[in-house]
Amino acid sequence: MILRKTILNISFLLLPLSIIAQNAGYVKLSGQVKLRGSNNELKDVSLVIFSGGEKVNEIKTNSSETFQIRLEFNKKYLVEVNKAGLVKLKYEIVTQLPESEFNKIHPFYLRVYLFPNYSEMDMSIYGGLSSTIKYDESSGKFAFNYTGSENLHQRIVENDRVILGVQNKNSRYLRMRKLRVTELMTTSFLR
Repeated sequence: MILRKTILNISFLLLPLSIIAQNAGYVKLSGQVKLRGSNNELKDVSLVIFSGGEKVNEIKTNSSETFQIRLEFNKKYLVEVNKAGLVKLKYEIVTQLPESEFNKIHPFYLRVYLFPNYSEMDMSIYGGLSSTIKYDESSGKFAFNYTGSENLHQRIVENDRVILGVQNKNSRYLRMRKLRVTELMTTSFLR
């Protein structure tokens, strides 16, 4: 009888904690992965999520090329976007934010454009981080952090010229619209 009352009392003490946990916010990372310069579907793209150097999750894009990931606050994540035969892109997501924001769901939409590994391109710039996403206190939202070097930007522009030349020979993409450097990695890379 005493044991039963003790368990019941502990349950009542833990109930508020479970209610608080259910109302706790998170970062809702969603997005779409496309093949750059093509309207073809890009299904089954792998997104591997690391935190603290350990793999914490792996998902695949669905039939509409989209994904959705729930990330906890106050952590640093590395998201690798990969499909066989295409260049792997990596995004660092830092979910540090003021405690006053912990009760909210913070959405961030990431559009990723993967592309083939062209032999004419300098692929060394893609071996590292593609971009960093973190909380921007001035806007109250998660956004890209643009502290990359101008040298990296120049190398991306040079690679873009190579892709332009390769695609000009192999597709009608260039006739459809002017290619923007920002589409090399994400639509938001340089905004």
